[in-house]
Amino acid sequence: MDKNKEPTKEQEESEGDSDEESSEGEDEEEDEPKLKYQRLGADVLKILKEESASCLQVHERFLVLGTTEGRIYLLDFNGDQIKKIFAHTAKINDISIDDSGEYICSCSDDKKVSICGLFNGQLSEFAFRTPVLSVAIDPNYSKSSQRQFFCGEKSGNLIRSEKGWLKNHTTLMHSGEGAVHAISWRGSLVAWANDVGVKILDVETKERITFIERPKGSPRLELYRCYLCWETDTSLIIGWADSIKIAVIKERSGNAVGSGGSSLPSRYVEITGMFQINDVFISGIAPFGEYLILLAFLQKTKKSKKDGEDEVPTPELRIITRQNEEISYDALEINGYQNYHPTSYKLSHMSKESLFYIVAPKDVVIAKPRDLDDHISWLIQQGSSKRGTPALEEALQVAKENESVMKRHTFLDIGEKLLNGLIAKGDFTHAASLTPTILKRDPTLWEKWIMTFSNLNKLSAISPYIPIANPTLPPMIYELVLNSYLLNDHAGFSQLISEWPPTLYDISTVISTVQNRLQILSTLSKVPNVSPDLMDALAKLYSYQGSYDKTLHIYLRLGKKEAFDLIVKHDLFSAVKDQIILLLRCDQSRALEMFVNHTDKIPVHIVVEKLSVPQPSQGLNQEDMDKILLNYLHRLFIQFPQAFAAHKFAEVEPSATSADGSEAVWAGGEVDPSISLKLIRLYAQYQYDNLMPFLKSEGNYDLAEVLDLLKDPGKGLPPLYPEMVHILGKMGAAKKALTLIVEKIKSVEQAVVFVSEQKDKELWQDLLERSMKDASFVSGLLEHLGTVNSEEFVTPLDLITKIPLQMKIASLRDRLVKIISDYNLQMSLREGCNTILKKDCVDLIERQNRMNKKAIRVGTSGNNNNGNGMNNGGIGTRCMVCGEEKEKSGGGVEEGEGGGLKGKGGDKGGGWTVFWCHHVYHTRCLGQAAHGGEEGGEGGGGGDRNESQEARSMRLERGGGEGVVCVVCYQQKRRKSAIQEEEKKAASKEGGRKRRRRRRVKRVEGR
Repeated sequence: MDKNKEPTKEQEESEGDSDEESSEGEDEEEDEPKLKYQRLGADVLKILKEESASCLQVHERFLVLGTTEGRIYLLDFNGDQIKKIFAHTAKINDISIDDSGEYICSCSDDKKVSICGLFNGQLSEFAFRTPVLSVAIDPNYSKSSQRQFFCGEKSGNLIRSEKGWLKNHTTLMHSGEGAVHAISWRGSLVAWANDVGVKILDVETKERITFIERPKGSPRLELYRCYLCWETDTSLIIGWADSIKIAVIKERSGNAVGSGGSSLPSRYVEITGMFQINDVFISGIAPFGEYLILLAFLQKTKKSKKDGEDEVPTPELRIITRQNEEISYDALEINGYQNYHPTSYKLSHMSKESLFYIVAPKDVVIAKPRDLDDHISWLIQQGSSKRGTPALEEALQVAKENESVMKRHTFLDIGEKLLNGLIAKGDFTHAASLTPTILKRDPTLWEKWIMTFSNLNKLSAISPYIPIANPTLPPMIYELVLNSYLLNDHAGFSQLISEWPPTLYDISTVISTVQNRLQILSTLSKVPNVSPDLMDALAKLYSYQGSYDKTLHIYLRLGKKEAFDLIVKHDLFSAVKDQIILLLRCDQSRALEMFVNHTDKIPVHIVVEKLSVPQPSQGLNQEDMDKILLNYLHRLFIQFPQAFAAHKFAEVEPSATSADGSEAVWAGGEVDPSISLKLIRLYAQYQYDNLMPFLKSEGNYDLAEVLDLLKDPGKGLPPLYPEMVHILGKMGAAKKALTLIVEKIKSVEQAVVFVSEQKDKELWQDLLERSMKDASFVSGLLEHLGTVNSEEFVTPLDLITKIPLQMKIASLRDRLVKIISDYNLQMSLREGCNTILKKDCVDLIERQNRMNKKAIRVGTSGNNNNGNGMNNGGIGTRCMVCGEEKEKSGGGVEEGEGGGLKGKGGDKGGGWTVFWCHHVYHTRCLGQAAHGGEEGGEGGGGGDRNESQEARSMRLERGGGEGVVCVVCYQQKRRKSAIQEEEKKAASKEGGRKRRRRRRVKRVEGR
């Protein structure tokens, strides 16, 4: 046990044998000192010269000191005064602060409780009948609307005060058991102590949880107070004279009932610790991590050697375990301690910072953990003697976390001592892991320690931690490490090449060294690809050098997926046209995706040609290759369906997204019909569900060849009749298709749907004739005929009249009822649709009428004209044919023909015509333009001058009537149509050239 003392001279004399005890303890391992002490100075010294401290309360942001003169001082942690509050006229007995630090509550012998708002400056006073000895404010006082506090009177009353309607409302919570000397409130629990014992109240449920009796034989509270300290929301530490109890509040399970039949509180208290301290009285108690700190007052007094009178001992600060084992104690030299008794002292603490304030009338002493340099010095001393490197590591960690505040030590000195210690022990891995922390960004230190590890042949230990930027070391250092890995660890060499930037070393030198090493290994083993790791590293080095084709060659040999990114990034498609199978071996899915997205670089016919041949060397038979080919062509069809359509390749729009996130655009031209046939065959053999969707698309294939293929799809599969029906329908052989449906498929519903799609009355009659041979088919027709719109070609009556009289049809009555029901339903729907259509027509006509009645604003010469006959205020005032303004020509405006307004008068005669498109014309000018007359002017309806042709087109535009159209809008529409027509012709010519070019290429290849 280590006892850290600051003894008095008398204690030194009375403990003459202490040297012998210390010499005996030198052989034992010493514990590190726990605390150091400092007096609170600054303004506190001035305050205590004139006044005496009576209490002190600690908040995480400030200190509050109360004096016997009734003043309250708000202090910072250095003791400087922040604020002075004149709250009382007599001794302040207790202070309480809410959790937010906004309100300070104090009580005094002047029979008052004061609450001071630090931010609003409001001071509230509450008067009571007797002196108030203790007080506790609601921890959530600043947020709560109740504004509660508890106070204990000398008369023995425990009073709760809360905000009422007009004034504060007080409630007597307890009385008659002696003065209430201590109150402590945390969470929803309030504990108070009187002469009888300690009680705990749950404020929220208003239940009194327990009563803890005062220790038997303990002195009165006036002599030795009870001290209450909440450690947590449910753990209360009680110090009373020489006794300590630790009470834990727990939840009671179920609805317990007492002996009298009444229900028990929902919580109960369990005493988890209880012991007695010998020879001392407790003047304060607080938690200190796993320990307890006691402010102790010795029970026995000493005889003074000068006059033989009793001498008051100095107080002690003791650290004990919760099992009453003493860890350390320190005697405190408190100013004026000779005149004090146990109740003269107070102990306040701030658990977050482990700060403890010992308050005496004329002194305030702070106890806190020893400082960083003391701690580090002790750890270094332990590291060089008994504990070894663990103590040095702890010292290094402490120094790292607090490097800026160290005074006597440097982080580097501690770190190098630790590195030397670990290397001496042979723990190279651990030592290397600490180098980034210790050496930081000093290149000289890094070179020094890398050479140290190299001399010990342990470069593999430090290589993961060698810096590659800030700082950068000389190339020689990096090449030294790479050469070590090249000889001993190929995987590690490849990893370093991947992680280290190529600017750290000479690439050519390293490539040459790797090639020589591979040649040596190949000669010794006589096996290709003797070291995949070295080959992978060599590929990366070639990539750094810019030799991407060499990198790709190695990647393909090794089957690495990185080949795909390399091909796309550096446009190496020309190098892989003959490497289709190797790419599939790397990653089939990515290879097919690349083939689909880059058909302009890897043409479809090349991929199909390669995938049509089995590859025994790769373990791929014909069936395997067929499935791969199907996967490729299916992806191609899903992503670019237009590519399989005849003569549509020039109009293919972006329809997918490539792997790099950009839009994939078809650029492979029209897919050859033979490829479409291959896809149909593969669909039929392996993915039947996808066959019909492909056939329904606009496929570029010969229908007769497809029909033959569907008759015999191969692989022992039967003819595919549904698909044959579809193809026959495309070929126009509807009767053959119907024959297949009736005779082979035997599906009435499909037959009805097929015939209704053909819209052929003769085909309907053929279906009816064929059905009369089979009663079940007739029954099916009766069931499904009402579900299609076939009245134009055949009615249910036609079917019924054709049924032979002797034919027995199952459920005939039900079928007839269904036909009549379906017919009634169709009639009802038609009537409803007609009603809705009529209403919509009326609504639209009324809407058009309202729009036509709206006024059109015509500008004046005062408006700003924009040069096109338009102005900012409304419709322009300049004729779009002759360019003359309305102001000059005069005349009014009235409703005109052609969807506009018609003016009156004017120099041109006939007035003005205003269109809803906001173009304005002289009526005469508009008539000339519409009938092929002269037009022009600065307003420039302009356009081409083929007036007769344009006039005829305008008359056709308006249906040959007498109405007029806007000349400008009409000419713009004609120009836009002409441009679109030219673009279509150009696209068609370009498509024709490409088709002719492909045919020539195929002919050359065929020769």
